[in-house]
Amino acid sequence: MSPVLPSSLSPHVCLLPSPDLVRLFQDASLPPLHEILQSFSPLPQVNTRTTSLTTVLHPSFALRFSDLADIERACLEDDEKRAARTIDWIGERITKQCDLWLKELDDHPDRYAARTPWWDELVPLCRRRSLALKA
Repeated sequence: MSPVLPSSLSPHVCLLPSPDLVRLFQDASLPPLHEILQSFSPLPQVNTRTTSLTTVLHPSFALRFSDLADIERACLEDDEKRAARTIDWIGERITKQCDLWLKELDDHPDRYAARTPWWDELVPLCRRRSLALKA
């Protein structure tokens, strides 16, 4: 049996429900179609074929379902907004790690004797953010 396929590599199915289907689901207080279908994923015991037509049994096979309109809106996002969102995401991840990095730096100063120039700039930034978060 093959290992479980990571969800990031799973097939992505985009759905474009008709307006009457959307209205029908809303009137019945049901979630959108892509959410209903997503509840059935991962599928158990799925056979796939490789490019050499060898059958591969997957004990669990994930599918991702999305509303095509949502995907199209995301693709139309302004480049500046996307860049700002990405920078914010990176900043949040760095901020979460600052305390750990500073502790490691304080616990093992000899390990970081030959620091690269970007690290010299990052340490004061981490310390400032760490102090700001604690305040």
